[in-house]
Amino acid sequence: RGGRGDRGDGISPGVKLLAEGCAALADAYEAHLSSYVVAAAGPAAANAAPAAIVECFSRDLYAWLDLCPALDTRAIEALWAAHDMQNAVMDRGEGKVAVTTAGGGDTIGSGGGGGGNGGGSSDSGGGFEFEPLRLEARAAPLVFQWVAGRLAVMRRTMLRLIASEPWRAAASVTSDAATTGAALSAVELVRGAWDTLDAFWKLQLPVPISAVRALTEGIDGAIQEYASLAADSLGVPEVFAPALPKLTRYKKDVVDAMKKAHEQTRAKARATKSEVGGGWWGDCEEG
Repeated sequence: RGGRGDRGDGISPGVKLLAEGCAALADAYEAHLSSYVVAAAGPAAANAAPAAIVECFSRDLYAWLDLCPALDTRAIEALWAAHDMQNAVMDRGEGKVAVTTAGGGDTIGSGGGGGGNGGGSSDSGGGFEFEPLRLEARAAPLVFQWVAGRLAVMRRTMLRLIASEPWRAAASVTSDAATTGAALSAVELVRGAWDTLDAFWKLQLPVPISAVRALTEGIDGAIQEYASLAADSLGVPEVFAPALPKLTRYKKDVVDAMKKAHEQTRAKARATKSEVGGGWWGDCEEG
């Protein structure tokens, strides 16, 4: 088992090759040796080799996952190779490999038997059983480590962006109107949030819902901190906020006078059909 500095990052390609080799070995056994083993030792021995392959591979896989390697492209390929290897072993024959499932985790059928969602096991070959790899649960620490790393990078980026732009009240800005009020740091922050979410979905791994919640809450927290720091740099709101408009009341006599003047103007325009402005706009031309 590696130490603190050895996180197993360089082991990922080896795990992928090992998984591919175990899958090929299971295929070769099914194609060339399975029938001879059944003829010599009976159906009970048919699933001994696939079970032994998964048992030996799982020890190395779990030791690698315990090192919590970085969830980079090589580690993702290794996890998918392990998943494919398990499926390859389960697909050997019909019901030859018995799988014990205890509650959650991977849901793997054993061919002729049930789907592996419930407890117990399906044993049609005669006594060789092994646990499924349960890659989703075992790879969860790698996913949370990836989320924590990306959120730390995003917060450092946010602090750098907030320090790169001077924030002033809009009333004190005298620059070109085309750039007035444009916060390029905010644009970069939103772009970074989108890139983080896009990279998360491109992992293409089954992840717990708590990891999705942690990622979205972390991004939301970075944006809220950005907004708070920007607002604090402007000072108290009374310095830059516009004054509240004076409240006015509805005065019926003023409204009636304006309405009467408007009606007189319209009546005069209809009567004279003035050429100014092309006549009264509200009337249709007749004939």
